[in-house]
Amino acid sequence: MPALRPTWSELPTGLRTHAARLLDADAEAVEADSQDGGFTPGAALRILHTASGRRLFLKAIPADHPLADAYDREASTIERLPRQGFRPDLIWAGHLDGWTAMAIADVEGRHPDLSPSSPDIPAVAAAISAMSASLDPSPLDAAPVAVPSGWRSLTEADLDGTEQAWAIPHLAALADLEDRWAERAASGKALVHNDIRPDNLLIRDNGAVVVVDWAQARCGFPWRDTYSLAPHLVMAGHTAATAENVLAGPLADADADLVTANIVALGGYLIRSAPYPAPPNVPHLRPYQARAARAASALIRHRTGW
Repeated sequence: MPALRPTWSELPTGLRTHAARLLDADAEAVEADSQDGGFTPGAALRILHTASGRRLFLKAIPADHPLADAYDREASTIERLPRQGFRPDLIWAGHLDGWTAMAIADVEGRHPDLSPSSPDIPAVAAAISAMSASLDPSPLDAAPVAVPSGWRSLTEADLDGTEQAWAIPHLAALADLEDRWAERAASGKALVHNDIRPDNLLIRDNGAVVVVDWAQARCGFPWRDTYSLAPHLVMAGHTAATAENVLAGPLADADADLVTANIVALGGYLIRSAPYPAPPNVPHLRPYQARAARAASALIRHRTGW
């Protein structure tokens, strides 16, 4: 899911010098590997001091970019998270040479395997559920979750002849469910990461799950991050039924009707968004949204029987 990101050499000299000094090194004494996952066009670099072996992770974007505020917000959120195993460690954040940047302690780990029968799945589901419980109520002030939508603006003509044509007889009911989510979404008081994906999760050698990229954190229902795994389980090869079964334990206390309304709203947003032109330097966003839309549709049909 790569974005087209600035390389180390494309960052301003002052920012490179400062990042290297965080490792007690000169800019010429480090190696930097660009990390291509995700859907934002900022720099994402693992930086290694070759002499000492020390590492950090640097995120940076021009300060006049529309997403620069999200970088500031992410740094502020990380700084105020409880110091538990899921939390990445913020080393520095600030503005230099016209860029907004943050340095995070590098996490030695791997992204989880969510394919059927993977031993990572129960560990990840349990870790996300435990994280959510520790963030309910939210330990910091955050805006309510954004409410995705799409069904009210989709028409029969938009869906006819597509793989989403199943929804045509149900457009009014889907829009009503989407509205129900819009009415209730802001009622949740937990802090939710709001962007749980395999590439935002790292499993350390000791089994601890670290959750990175907190730019979208908002207040919402504590079950949302756990259920956000469901579409990714489907994309990894599960049926909708097995994905739901995998998450049944952690979601036992969630309002089932509200969970349905949530996935309906997400599905409508993805189906509406996937055909749009790609944002600058993020060419793979729309294909990802198309895959996620198929997964969300499978979950909607499973939960509604349509």
